[in-house]
Amino acid sequence: YGMGNGNRLLKEVTKRIEKYLPTNGQLFHITADEFVVLFTQPTVAQEKVLSDQILALFRESPVEIGENSFDITFSIGTDRAKGMEIFIHAITASKEAKEYGGSQVVAFDASSKYMKNQREVLYWIKKVKSALIEDRFSTHYQPIIDNNNSSTKHYEVLCRMSEKDGTVLSADKFIASAVIAGFATRITRVVIDKSFKYFKDNNYLFSINITRNDLFEDFLEDFLLYKCDKYNISPARVFLEIVEDSVISNTPVIMTQIERLRQLGFHIAVDDFGSEHSMFSQMLRLHADFIKIDRSFIHDLVTNKAHRMVVENIVSFAKIAGVKTVAEHVESQALQELVKALGVDYSQGYYIGKPTSEIVPH
Repeated sequence: YGMGNGNRLLKEVTKRIEKYLPTNGQLFHITADEFVVLFTQPTVAQEKVLSDQILALFRESPVEIGENSFDITFSIGTDRAKGMEIFIHAITASKEAKEYGGSQVVAFDASSKYMKNQREVLYWIKKVKSALIEDRFSTHYQPIIDNNNSSTKHYEVLCRMSEKDGTVLSADKFIASAVIAGFATRITRVVIDKSFKYFKDNNYLFSINITRNDLFEDFLEDFLLYKCDKYNISPARVFLEIVEDSVISNTPVIMTQIERLRQLGFHIAVDDFGSEHSMFSQMLRLHADFIKIDRSFIHDLVTNKAHRMVVENIVSFAKIAGVKTVAEHVESQALQELVKALGVDYSQGYYIGKPTSEIVPH
């Protein structure tokens, strides 16, 4: 609606709050959409009373700016600490309120699930940062077999982080926190370098997971070509596994980059296919070489008829489109036999082989 209307909206919001402000309260506008109220010697539950009044005021009466009507909601956090802590606690509580949706009031509670999650994120951020500095990230390799002849010429590269005591951790422990801290692309660069260094001495194909962050930073083309040249590896041996939601977003910078990588000879695989209820037409537009069927459809395939129908439809579509399919999370002989019977081209999972730091020929 333009900056002018935005400023008028903020002024109107300020005026309304001031009407309800008690004599022992002061109102501050601190950022674009954040306000703070400070009480001097507040009465019992005064912050909760004022919060409820503000929510009710804006819920019952939208703000009118010109011909536009705005429904305003607030995520409100409260606390009664002293000094700077009160501000930090209230901001934290307001973020927790936002997690619950609009028009919520949350009093700061250090023992809440939200606060525990925040502390856990900070814990893993520190660990990831330390591991990057000390070069404690490594690569493991999980086999992918061809269901037509049971041969293994292809491995997925999986990221691992070692603790200082030598304990090896899988990516699901730390990757979400790494993304929040902006470390995702640094980890991808490490994984690419270590995997290229490992596969230079053999002829196996290998897959590397690529994130939205990697694609948005637009470094992959030059970085991958440099590693191909350095380690004498053809792009035809490299499969770039891109999570489905990156493709479905249809962002021009992502789609253009994927197409350039494909034209350079890198194979494109869509990971977790089916998890986002994607349009098959989007897969055709991408010209993917592989589709990795989301594990949520595979793990109970033996007993779940609905998931069996989904997999059958995906396989049928893929064959028409000339795209190879991979079943992830194959954990038993019965599941492997069913996957083969449904026409899935390749299989991956603990039944086929667990990730290891060294490749064991199959």
